[in-house]
Amino acid sequence: MKFSILSLPRLLFFFSLIFTPAIAGASQGPSNSGPGELQGQVQLADGSPYRDGALVKVEFDMGGMSAQVVSDSRGRFSVAGLQKSRYTVTAHAVGFRDATADVDLDSFPRATVQLTLRALPSPAAASPSGTISANDLNVPEGARAEFEKGRALLLEKHKSADSVKPFLKAIQMAPAYSQAHFLLGTAYLEMGRPADAETELAKAISLNDKLDAAYLALGSSLIEQKKFADAEKPLVRGLELLPDSAPGHYDLGRTYYALNRYEDAETHARKAIALAPDFPEAHLLLGNVLLRLRDGPHALAEFQEYLRLAPNGAFAGPAQELVKKLQAALPEAH
Repeated sequence: MKFSILSLPRLLFFFSLIFTPAIAGASQGPSNSGPGELQGQVQLADGSPYRDGALVKVEFDMGGMSAQVVSDSRGRFSVAGLQKSRYTVTAHAVGFRDATADVDLDSFPRATVQLTLRALPSPAAASPSGTISANDLNVPEGARAEFEKGRALLLEKHKSADSVKPFLKAIQMAPAYSQAHFLLGTAYLEMGRPADAETELAKAISLNDKLDAAYLALGSSLIEQKKFADAEKPLVRGLELLPDSAPGHYDLGRTYYALNRYEDAETHARKAIALAPDFPEAHLLLGNVLLRLRDGPHALAEFQEYLRLAPNGAFAGPAQELVKKLQAALPEAH
């Protein structure tokens, strides 16, 4: 059944995930003063600290935000003045699955928690599989050594900021080193510097037009700058070369969504889900698309699936509110 309630526009919403990078530098203190204190660290899967600033949310386990802070360059964070209660603590960072932990400040006034981020699959995280250019085969050994150092920091240790210096050194020694430009662009994208990423990724493609993942990463960098019309071409080309990239289809879907091409957006959101059924953000996107297509029942199912996959996700609160509104508006949902 198609959704035809007149109040539909009031139910439509955009999660910031669809159009903007993750929040950076935001900080909000606890809403209530209390004796509780929480300390913790955000780390990567290899045990090293996450240095680029994760958004850490402290929420009452029964619902409702208490505080949010950003972790420092050593991954550390602290929140004071918390009420005696049980909390869910969530760390959110671009390119990683949310990390969550439950904390009991009802019985103990102080607690320490460790949150481990694990990388999500993304077009920017994969090395390109296209044909290696002659320029890349003939780079000096010193440039290749710096490239490998940067590659390990970026793709294995997830230290995007630390990888920039060796990539720049590699490019200084070998300006036509296309894969170094590609991974430097990837690092900039993960650091929230999409304009710099665009420059490097475009350079990489100009040097080697077979760098498949570079097209998808370029599309992502353009989306982050809200250059949706420009993002379509590299994303389409990237998917021609890598047709089974779920994140690529997701990015093309949200591009078409921004361009009001909802049927096209639906096609690629569904393709992303077919390739990666446990991709929460793809279900979130499809829910938004279906609302635009006035298909409330199926939109509701997609938002519920997002909440099943990411119950403590960065957008779980807004999704829960929307589910309630849709259930109230749809008699068959009861």
